Amino acid sequence: MLLRYASLILVLAAVSVGSLFGQAGRGTLRGTILDPSGAVVAGARVSAVNEATGVRSLSTTTTVGSYNIPDLLPGTYIVEVEQQGFKKLLRQNVRVNASVISAVDLTLELGATTETVTVTAAPPVLE
Repeated sequence: MLLRYASLILVLAAVSVGSLFGQAGRGTLRGTILDPSGAVVAGARVSAVNEATGVRSLSTTTTVGSYNIPDLLPGTYIVEVEQQGFKKLLRQNVRVNASVISAVDLTLELGATTETVTVTAAPPVLE
């Protein structure tokens, strides 16, 4: 009986360690979405699109306006934010590095979602 429990613990430990190493080469985007007055925007759809592969990762802002997109391959991304009553926001050239959580806070402009604001020259991403 003791041998069975010890074997189970070893298997679980091996699986846990394997998943830790599997994500070590990935990064995370995290931030807050605000409106022009500085208030948080809850329920906004946030996407990170890998420019090299076209793979899209999604998140939705919480009641405090924060989002989190983990497990991203290192590379350059386009961050897209959409919410009813605001112009769609595209921030290009967002760099994701391995094993780093990068903060990307964004401010939406009032307008129709059919309008798009594209930010190409932006301050560096905070780590």
